[in-house]
Amino acid sequence: MKAYNNSRGPVSLGLSSIQLQIKTLLEECGGEAAFEFLDILSELPGRHRQQQLLAMFSAIVERIVASKLPEEWDALFCHELEEDLFNDIMAFMEESEREAQSQNKNDEPLILSLEDYRKAREQQELDSAS
Repeated sequence: MKAYNNSRGPVSLGLSSIQLQIKTLLEECGGEAAFEFLDILSELPGRHRQQQLLAMFSAIVERIVASKLPEEWDALFCHELEEDLFNDIMAFMEESEREAQSQNKNDEPLILSLEDYRKAREQQELDSAS
C-alpha cells in the first residue's frame, strides 16, 4: 500500500476549487457574514422553521432593496432596526404558536401575515393610549 505523500490529489484540488468558488460567490452578498448567517440559521430546530425564517428574511431584504433608504446607516439606526425587527418577529412567532395551539387542533398549518399582526398591534397600542 502506497503511503500518502501530502501532495494534493484531484479530490483535494477539486474540493479546494469548489470552496473558492463558493467563497467568491458569497463575497457578492456579505462574504463571511453570509457564512455566519447560514451557520446560525442551521442551528434552528427543524428544517420547516429554517425555511420559514429564511423566506421571511428574504422578503424583508427584498422590501429594503426596493425602498429608498439612505446609502449609509449609522450604528444607532442599525441597532434600533435590529431590535424592532427581532421584537416583532419573536412576538409574531409567539402569537402564531398560541393561535395554532388554540384554533388549529388538527395539525393544519396556520398562516398569519406579519403585516396584519403589526397593524393589529399598532391598533391595540392606539386604543390603549386613548
